[in-house]
Amino acid sequence: MGNYLADPPIKLLDYVLSDISGYGGQIDAISIAGDFVVHGLCNSDPNHANWPKMKDVLLAITASVRKQFPGVPIIPTMGNNDMLNHYKSPSEDQKAMFYGDLYDIWFANTSVSGVRDTFMQGGFYRVDLAEGVSVLSLNSILLNSKNSEKETASELLQRKWLED
Repeated sequence: MGNYLADPPIKLLDYVLSDISGYGGQIDAISIAGDFVVHGLCNSDPNHANWPKMKDVLLAITASVRKQFPGVPIIPTMGNNDMLNHYKSPSEDQKAMFYGDLYDIWFANTSVSGVRDTFMQGGFYRVDLAEGVSVLSLNSILLNSKNSEKETASELLQRKWLED
């Protein structure tokens, strides 16, 4: 139902999610590892980002998960293919738009709260699921050796946040 190096059809995702939801039992949270978006859709050329297409994919995936698991917290982590430009943190002038769009897609109007401040600083956050149970989501692109923005303020903020 899909092609190598292409997003699988949303119909396949819906089928898999429907099958999982049919097993019953309580699901406290859903963690989704990065690379929501197919390899090659984000550009290596900062002047030609495919962000509108990428947002459509992110919206469709998130909507499918929410449809099958209403009210269950989704804890997404972005991957190298989910960035505006492959393996590269957003520039300072792109940060508010990029992290704002992702925040709206993933967290607006959900039960996940208290993540906005750090997410908007660099895409990292903490979700407290229950007393003594927390999940940290890190933005590893900030630390990646391929990132040309190696010592960004966001990387330093994430390191400080982890230390605290």
